[in-house]
Amino acid sequence: MTEQRGRELRDQMIDQNARIERCRSCHAPIWWGITAAQKLTPFDVFEGQRTAVSHFSTCPDAALWSKR
Repeated sequence: MTEQRGRELRDQMIDQNARIERCRSCHAPIWWGITAAQKLTPFDVFEGQRTAVSHFSTCPDAALWSKR
């Protein structure tokens, strides 16, 4: 993880009231949050708890959603 990414995660506010949904590709539980860069991003849910881990880094199908 880069230092910049670490700062973004620290700056991320985890909204414990955000609705938990399912990833449309891998069907893992996710929640939607806004990063420090003000981008809407899916985050992982682990054991019912919302995390600051971007789902793009853990989804096996992330490349399908990349715009790069």
